[in-house]
Amino acid sequence: KSSSRNDSSPNNDRDADNNNASNDSNPEQRESAHKVWIEKYNATRAENKFDFSILSALPWSTQWEYFSVSVVKEFLYRTAMNSWMTGFSDRFVFYEEFMCGVVDGFTFIVQCLEEDEFESVRDCFIDEVHQHVQELKQSMLSDNLRLHKVNAYIYNVRVEKEQLGWEELMQRQRQIMQQQQQGQQPSVSTNTPVDLFFDVKYYCQFVDADNDDQLEYRIVDALWNAKYEPIVGERLKYQITRAWRINHISVSVLMHTTN
Repeated sequence: KSSSRNDSSPNNDRDADNNNASNDSNPEQRESAHKVWIEKYNATRAENKFDFSILSALPWSTQWEYFSVSVVKEFLYRTAMNSWMTGFSDRFVFYEEFMCGVVDGFTFIVQCLEEDEFESVRDCFIDEVHQHVQELKQSMLSDNLRLHKVNAYIYNVRVEKEQLGWEELMQRQRQIMQQQQQGQQPSVSTNTPVDLFFDVKYYCQFVDADNDDQLEYRIVDALWNAKYEPIVGERLKYQITRAWRINHISVSVLMHTTN
């Protein structure tokens, strides 16, 4: 595994720190961090913008799905994740932060597949998916293709919070009250770990490695998952404890065309 690949990995310590930037308790620092992610997100979108005029030649269901995720769902998820009303970014991650991460992660994966560096992406997938990584390369990079540009959109989100039994909850509350009365920092929390599941749809433009005029458009659906643990002593604050990785991935071809 080369050092350049290691620096780009979506699961290294640097990115784990970045994932917690949105958890900063200082509002000014959080706002400053958010602006940085917005700038990076906008730059990434601009860099990967491509003419999708071929969409009109595709089935109506495909056109509807594209506009649904790229216009409607993008607005809804961006608003929900960044809104102070939901508090999602306070606890977990900014919308732009997450989107930059999954685009960088996807690009890193494709680069590794192109160079047959299958071990370099082991931490990007659960074991059951990584076992089929060579088949993934064949389906994603067949016909001498290389990734040119990619746009990513969230199309489904699931939040699973571990449940506490009533007795366990009462026991923790009593322990917290006793420690506070003794002037001690609570060693437990009534919050529980959270698993986040994000379905991300990638619209990819591939080019023929020997002829840039030959284009192929493909959709890659990936289910990203991470685990966050509550920060003891902090109200509704979490930190990432299991880095983002792909639990499921599929590839479908949209169209082949000449530029």
